[in-house]
Amino acid sequence: MGDRNISQPSAAATLLTSLEDVQVSALMMASCQSEVLQKILEIEKSLPELCERKEMKKSLAALFAQQNQLVDLTNSMSEQLCSLQTSRPETTEIPNSTSLPMDLEPASMTLNRGEAIRSVYLFGFSYWSGEVTNEIFEVKFKQGGGVTHEPRVVRRVARFSEMHEPVGFQAALIFNRSKLYVVAQDGGYIIDTKTMSRCSSLPLTQGFKSTPIVVSAYDKLYCLETPSTLRLVPEPSFESYDPDQNIWEKMTSFPFYNDYDTHMDITGYAVCYGIILFSFGCRKERNFDVIAFHISRNEWKRVKVHTSVYFPPFLGRAVVIGKTIYSLYGEEFIAFSFKTYKADDGSLVYYLSQQFRLQGLEIACPPLPFAMDRSEYLVHLGNLEFFHVNTGCCDADLPAQYFCITMFQIVVGEGGKNMLKTIHSTVLSGDVEDTGLNLAFCFTPECGDYEHEECVNQPNQEETSLDENLCMVEHWRKAKGQNPLFPRIYGHEAGGIVESVGEGVTDLKAGDHVLPVFTGECKDCAHCKSEESNMCDLLRINTDRGVMLSDGKSRFSIKGKPIYNFVGTSTFSEYTVVHVGCLAKINPLAPLDKVCVHSCGISTGLGATLNVAKPKKGSTVAVFGLGAVGLAAAEGARISGASRIIGVDLNSSRFEEAKKFGVTEFVNPKDHKKPVQEVIAELTNGGVDRSIECTGNVEGMISAFECVHDGWGVAVLVGVPHKEAVFKTHPVNFLNERTLKGTFFGNYKPQTDIPSVVEKYMNNELELEKFITHKVPFSEINKAFDYMLKGEGLRCIIHMEE
Repeated sequence: MGDRNISQPSAAATLLTSLEDVQVSALMMASCQSEVLQKILEIEKSLPELCERKEMKKSLAALFAQQNQLVDLTNSMSEQLCSLQTSRPETTEIPNSTSLPMDLEPASMTLNRGEAIRSVYLFGFSYWSGEVTNEIFEVKFKQGGGVTHEPRVVRRVARFSEMHEPVGFQAALIFNRSKLYVVAQDGGYIIDTKTMSRCSSLPLTQGFKSTPIVVSAYDKLYCLETPSTLRLVPEPSFESYDPDQNIWEKMTSFPFYNDYDTHMDITGYAVCYGIILFSFGCRKERNFDVIAFHISRNEWKRVKVHTSVYFPPFLGRAVVIGKTIYSLYGEEFIAFSFKTYKADDGSLVYYLSQQFRLQGLEIACPPLPFAMDRSEYLVHLGNLEFFHVNTGCCDADLPAQYFCITMFQIVVGEGGKNMLKTIHSTVLSGDVEDTGLNLAFCFTPECGDYEHEECVNQPNQEETSLDENLCMVEHWRKAKGQNPLFPRIYGHEAGGIVESVGEGVTDLKAGDHVLPVFTGECKDCAHCKSEESNMCDLLRINTDRGVMLSDGKSRFSIKGKPIYNFVGTSTFSEYTVVHVGCLAKINPLAPLDKVCVHSCGISTGLGATLNVAKPKKGSTVAVFGLGAVGLAAAEGARISGASRIIGVDLNSSRFEEAKKFGVTEFVNPKDHKKPVQEVIAELTNGGVDRSIECTGNVEGMISAFECVHDGWGVAVLVGVPHKEAVFKTHPVNFLNERTLKGTFFGNYKPQTDIPSVVEKYMNNELELEKFITHKVPFSEINKAFDYMLKGEGLRCIIHMEE
């Protein structure tokens, strides 16, 4: 006890002494800084006179440098003071120690354990006498904290000197390739961002562009000439660069140049939904415009902007997170919403509105106002954290350039409202060449620009781009033995509207209502020309193929990587590309949220009965499997006038639902000790006239065949078995004149027959509403799968949200 009491005052005295030393040092540094600032102000007042003397310029630069050192040291001492204060014991229990812990070092020199060091790279250019110098600076910081001071807050990591014209430099990053593409009037070059070294040259654009803007979108570059300099813009005014081919390609020319005066300029852009949004503006209030370029359509269109927006919405590359576009204006952070609508004529309508404005961002200012060539850039750090840099020189004759670095985040405040939280803001300095650094592009290697939604390429020859309006739950299962191919967009049962058509498509046009089908009709092969078959040689279903027939490539990709197609449809997507032979053009008055069920299951079951089994009026029919396909087969038997329709299923709860589709009797094989085919034969005096199997289970297939009456009985197999399943029955069953048939999509030809099947519904000859038991938005697609896997319901409509 005695030793402990003696040690307490010693420890406390040591802690207090350390705090006092730091406080005194901080006061001395503040005093010294004040003296230097006073000297700077005095020199600034006589600056015009002093600038004539070279030695005074050097003195002034030295004073600026000294001031920067004092600011850094003051920050360091302040952070050390905070560290010591937070380490003060909260109780009177003081450890038996006479010194501070060895790992307690100035906060400005080290990072807290567990915090990741991040970097943002600033690419820009300066020019003098026709020579352009490109430079890359690195800013290091700790995630969620301040800028680190070790080894240097801002350091140059690369310099590139090229003999180009001193204007028009732009740069864009293709994140997946780790390449920065620098574009100038007479070419450019490519920088490997892993090594920060030049790796190759960039070819000339096809048309001369004096002041272009360059955009990276979906792993390509897009270059657009601005309208600010020339009334007559050389063609092509808009081009795209394919990094795989290393060529610039002409795109649809920008059509609105004549709408602008020479003061209008491109202020920024955003990339989302397969669209590039260009923001135009000039000095006059409300004199701005937003133009959208739809990449897959290769189409320009003016964007309707809400009246709450009265300024150009984007400065530089806007940050897209989810469905929100963020842009920074001074100390205001503004969020925009962009939506796409379908007009009555099938064209797209774009709408941009302001969601909210956040104020209160604290941005540090340089010691003197920026004098020239000020530029700024916003970088997304991931989640809702951001990095902003504002840079320029305070005087043309000083070699120092100031970087105002601010890191902030969006947080939820009181009442659930969004608000800005400034994490850290500081002013740093660095040496640059000649007239100062102009920022062209900034990026962080850990986080690429978010480009919402997978990209759907333009349809090729004999292909059609489809806007999926509604689609059905996928029911093709791995249990069937299909080969996996990932990543993949599934879905094959849907209804949609034609968005655009490729070369050679004459039967369809934009705006047509269609049902995509997993099989097709080329109309040229022997099967298509036969009235007895729908097994098209060219477009027959192939579950292992994940690409299009025309060129062996998928039309889907995300960040440059292909996403495979599924049975030529891939309907779990807002847009898809389908071969024209796999689309059935239907009555535009038919409701897509109902007739979409005809694109697979309902037509399959219905056609199996009407086109293949063909029961006569008064016949007895057995249906194996009372899912949606089986009930569609029962519906076909009801339409045919069957007197008895026997439903066979292992789930007895389905019988009540089956009555709506004409099923008169129910047999559960689990309720009987003898084979179900014998049970049915006893119920029907020797067997049913027709049976339709819709289970995909090979034992069910055998039972369906063996339960039909000898002499005239016909069994039709609909279900898809496992690829290794084997059908076994005694040959005498065939000798006794029982017939076994198979069917594919109910023997319907997609283009020739499906439109007439839809008309059965339109003419009240067929009910579809009773097949649809659930509806969910696309965001809840997993609920639809749960319904399917649990056997709850028949068909679940998945509708695309607005």
